Amino acid sequence: MTNRHASTTVMVVVLFLITLGAQDRQFRRDPLRHLAPALKHAGAAELTLMQQAQLLSVLKEFREAQGNSRPGSEVHEARQVYQDGILNLDIGSAETQAGVIANKMATGMRSRLEAEAKFKIGVLKILSEDQTELLSQRNGTTGLFQLLGP
Repeated sequence: MTNRHASTTVMVVVLFLITLGAQDRQFRRDPLRHLAPALKHAGAAELTLMQQAQLLSVLKEFREAQGNSRPGSEVHEARQVYQDGILNLDIGSAETQAGVIANKMATGMRSRLEAEAKFKIGVLKILSEDQTELLSQRNGTTGLFQLLGP
């Protein structure tokens, strides 16, 4: 039973790390690069200069929040102790560190999800009702959600 718990924890951590790497690459790009063309295709008004400035401000806040939510040296150190525990056949140490790693990663994921929600809500507040409605009609709610960025 303990081996299954450790294996499950390891798989969750590995999948999280893969997801984190993909998100980091996505966040480096402009998450709103598809918004202007989508507005045009939907027949909505183009972004005004004020909207563009507001979007840049929301994007800056989002990127700052993302930088603050990355795993720190604690995760790196716990990962090393975890690996050492495995190599030394010390399941207790490995399991303890797996818990430390998983908790830190979960905290980071929550911070990222909260930042994403704040970002997308900020974008929606900047867009006019007409722009939002036309984007939603053209792309559906899932498409609109994706257009809002990260």
